[in-house]
Amino acid sequence: MLFFIEPWIEPDAWLSGPAHMIAAEDGERKVCRVIRNQRDGDRSFLDAHYLFVNGTEVEYATERHELRLLSQQQWFGFFRNAGLPVEYLPEGLMSRGLYVARL
Repeated sequence: MLFFIEPWIEPDAWLSGPAHMIAAEDGERKVCRVIRNQRDGDRSFLDAHYLFVNGTEVEYATERHELRLLSQQQWFGFFRNAGLPVEYLPEGLMSRGLYVARL
C-alpha cells in the first residue's frame, strides 16, 4: 500500500505578509475572500473571511486553519519512527514536495 503525503510549507520557507484578497462575480452572485496569515513558533495560522452576495442578500463567514510548520528532517523522523520506508519528491503537486511511503 502506498501513502502520498503533501506537506505544508517548511519553517524556513514561511513568509508572513499582507493579507491576500480575491473576488469573483457571476451576474448577481459575488464572492470575496480575504486571507491573513500569521506565525507563532512552528505553527502557522490562516484566517479567511468571506462575503457571499446573491442579489440583495449578503452572508459573511470565517474559517481558521492552523498548520504546523515541519522540516524535511522532522517528516523523515516520523516515517522512520513508524517503520515506513519513504521517498521524497521535491516538486510534488504544488511545489511543496511530496512524500511517498510504503506500508
